[in-house]
Amino acid sequence: MRVITTNVILLTMLFTIGCNNNKINNNLSPMKAIEKSAESAPATVSGVFEMTIKSTECKQRMEFLHSETDNLDQRNLTVALRPNAVKELTDKYGVNPEQYFLGKRIKVNGEAKRTKEWVLYKNKNTRKYFYQTKIFVMSADQVTVL
Repeated sequence: MRVITTNVILLTMLFTIGCNNNKINNNLSPMKAIEKSAESAPATVSGVFEMTIKSTECKQRMEFLHSETDNLDQRNLTVALRPNAVKELTDKYGVNPEQYFLGKRIKVNGEAKRTKEWVLYKNKNTRKYFYQTKIFVMSADQVTVL
């Protein structure tokens, strides 16, 4: 009886150790973030998002990091860096985030939100729109380079 009990305990320990070594990545990919944001709109989706920055742009004191080369691509997830986050990240890395993050894989802790973007022509609203999913970043500590 002791041998069986000892074997059961050893097998249980080995199984538990084996399970603990398999790290599960619960970070959301751009597609998963977009899907969940669409399902829960207009509410936001909280989580940790992981993506490679394929393109960037700067406008109105904000910097935008995109998961796709074409930021209008429906598969694109945008990290929108607020001016305070831009300053903190520039101070931290010595170069503006638009340059620093291009080509890097990052992890962002925040909330993804589906936003309606109006199409403008010559600064006039065409009454056409499309949806984008954005994560608004308020501070540098929300972004980590992997």
